[in-house]
Amino acid sequence: MWIETDMTTLMDTVGIIRLNLIFFGGLLGWTFLFIPLSSFLWAWQVCVQRIPARRSIRDLVHFYGQICCRLLACQVPIHVDNRAGQLPMPCIITPNHQSFFDPYCLGLFRVVNLVFAVRAWPFSIPLYGRVMRKAGYLNTEEMNIDTFVRTAGELLREGSTVIIFPEGTRSRDDRLGRFHSGAFKLAVEYGVPVVPMCINGTGRVFPKGSRFGRRASVRVSLLEPVRPEDFSRFGPMAHLRLQRHVKAVMKEELDKSSHATSHSLQPPRRTLMSKAKQLFAVCFLICAVLAVTGCRKSVPIVNHSSPIPLVQNVSDKQIAEAIIRAGAKTGWEITPTKDKTLFGTLHVRGKHRADVIISYNEKTYSITYKDSDNLDYEGGNIHPNYNKWVSTLDANIRNELAALSKK
Repeated sequence: MWIETDMTTLMDTVGIIRLNLIFFGGLLGWTFLFIPLSSFLWAWQVCVQRIPARRSIRDLVHFYGQICCRLLACQVPIHVDNRAGQLPMPCIITPNHQSFFDPYCLGLFRVVNLVFAVRAWPFSIPLYGRVMRKAGYLNTEEMNIDTFVRTAGELLREGSTVIIFPEGTRSRDDRLGRFHSGAFKLAVEYGVPVVPMCINGTGRVFPKGSRFGRRASVRVSLLEPVRPEDFSRFGPMAHLRLQRHVKAVMKEELDKSSHATSHSLQPPRRTLMSKAKQLFAVCFLICAVLAVTGCRKSVPIVNHSSPIPLVQNVSDKQIAEAIIRAGAKTGWEITPTKDKTLFGTLHVRGKHRADVIISYNEKTYSITYKDSDNLDYEGGNIHPNYNKWVSTLDANIRNELAALSKK
């Protein structure tokens, strides 16, 4: 019996050593590979694909997190549950916080234009902090609540996905800590949904204060979006009611996932072939991203049609002015042409131009392609940046009309 116990302990020790060597060794190697690779991809996206520099950095950071998750999955079972489906844009994602690895867990889902709101210390890390500043991440310790809401609100108006850890710090016992109200005040003020994200097990794999990883199961769940308008009846207390609801939903999910993973803290033994498949998947993902990045030229044009919020005692002129203000936020020059119709044009770096027609009535408005220069338009297809610019314009118009309806 004692021999069997010693062998089990020895195998567990070997497993822990193997986990740390493979994960941290792979992480170090991937980081050294990512630095020159990301420089090339950034230059290609900004100069050739004409993607905004800050947006390109955010998407590359997300790609880095995707590969980090693949590396961890080579040694630790990761269970993913996406109940949110396609995320609303823009939105606020509120993950709980158990370990340093939690931000990388966003790489398990299809999320674009991520902006993290974090404390000050990550900004002091060499290179890492510089990338965070270039990406436009938010340092929550440098601003008060009003400044934070205003700054993050501008990012939401641009169509960004804002990631806020409501606990503000890592939990030592995997239980939810006290929530701060910033994320929920932001959601209520700008009318964007909150998407709760539950991470369970990373605190056991990478315990706070420990230098080495351990063997455990990880479960990551993206829950259904919570709409702030459902709490508007509570008036000034709406953000606090929203905060309580989101915390209760997350606590219930974490309790369920803790019970589900309590019987599988040790990951199953994996064969050499299964590990080879995982590593092959990592390499294939890198090659696929390079191929897609290099080959994507044009996409079908997307025209937008959206409902106008119920607006009482507001004239057509006020609606037109709201649309003009929305366009000005991202450089669109919008002018009235005839009754309930506006013409919008966007000039980018003096080389690219996009023209749209914006029509509206008392119930809906629409944004339709009109003309363009240097955007590879042909047969209903166009450079993907056009759709991104118009999507951001559409989000800004919705926000301005929503604000108009509250007056």
